[in-house]
Formats: sequence, C-alpha cells, structure tokens
Amino acid sequence: MQKFKSVEELVNTLKPDKPVYCIRKKSILSASSFFQKRFPGNILYAVKTNPHPIIIKTLIESGIDQFDVASIEEIEQIRKFSPTAKCSYMHTVKSPENIKEAYFKYGIKTFSLDTKEELIKIIKNTNNAKDLELFVRVAVSNEHAEIDLSKKFGALNAEAAGLLRLVKQYSNKIGLSFHVGSQCMHPISYAKGITEIGNIIKKTKIIPDYINVGGGFPTIYPDLIPQSLD
Repeated sequence: MQKFKSVEELVNTLKPDKPVYCIRKKSILSASSFFQKRFPGNILYAVKTNPHPIIIKTLIESGIDQFDVASIEEIEQIRKFSPTAKCSYMHTVKSPENIKEAYFKYGIKTFSLDTKEELIKIIKNTNNAKDLELFVRVAVSNEHAEIDLSKKFGALNAEAAGLLRLVKQYSNKIGLSFHVGSQCMHPISYAKGITEIGNIIKKTKIIPDYINVGGGFPTIYPDLIPQSLD
C-alpha cells in the first residue's frame, strides 16, 4: 500500500480516474482508543460503515473484538482477521439461508428482530437452538438525526413488549436495542431511547441481559458540527 502525506499529494501523484480509498490508520487508532476509554459498555463496530480489510484489521489490532454485521459477507470479512471475534447479526430482516449459514457455519448466536415472523424464522432455521441471544429492536424517535431510520426498523412500544415476552421463551439471553438515527446531533435522543426501553422493562417485568444503544454517534461532516462525544 502506497503512503502519502496528504490527499492532495495522492491526487497529484496517482492522478486517479476512479475512486480510491484514502485510509488514515492513525486516525482510526485514535478514534478507537477515544471511544474505548470513554464508553462504559461493550463496543461493536458496525461493519457496514466501512468494511475495507485494512479498517477491520486496524480495529482488531486496536482492541475491538465485537462486530455488528448485516450479511454473511461481513461475517466472512471478520473471520479473515479473527476467528474468535464476536459477530452479532443485527439486521432485522434475514433470509432463512443466511440465518442457517450464520448459525451452523460461523457459530453466530446473536440475532436481532422486530417482528414475530422474524423470530419464527430464526427459531426454525437454527433448529430450535437453545443458545441464542436475541435482541428485540425498538423504534425510537429519530428527530435529532440527519437520517431517520425509525420508520424502517424497529417495533413500536406495544409490539415490542409482546415480542420481548415471546423472545424470552426461546432465547438463552435476551436484549433490547434501539437506534437514534445516523448522525444524531443531540444527546437527548439517547436519554429518550433509554427511557423507552425502561418503560418496556417496567411493563413486561423482564430484565434484559443486554441493552444495545445502537448507533448515531456523530462525527464532523460539511455543515455538520456535532457536540463533542465527551
């Protein structure tokens, strides 16, 4: 891999006629270290944000050992660099074939869902496995995000409570998850999401093993200057 002091130097030297990756390895390590030191829970890198092999390898080297995957291809990408890293299949719509392959070929036990139909699909295609970790994804407000995912993914509060009761019957460990939307620009969204999760716990009297606070953690883009992650 060639190295350049700046993007300008790369462009002037290579004069590329197709898009090229500019990977800042030190920036990746710095961002990973920052987040690991400050976030008190387990950290999952969402592979879909950037699945480039060097990115994955660098993150593993930095100490990240859990990954949020959305496809078999992403699982395969992680397995190239780490046979032991935990992969959680957090896409809420999966084909029967992909569920089967993820569980039986790659040992994936953690799956996300937001409908009863998806739960049935997971149970059926893992042969009623007793070691599953199942997450019910809850729809929460995305009003402070640049990209609203709440209409696309997640069960509404009343549906989520029923799903959680069902999931408890078929899962070794259970989780609740939410996503405040991509590029979430206000921390109040996380507080609202956690409050929503709290209401479901009170309603069902089921204490989850995990709460996944989703994504949305913002970064600087043109015309988007979020509050500090601190």
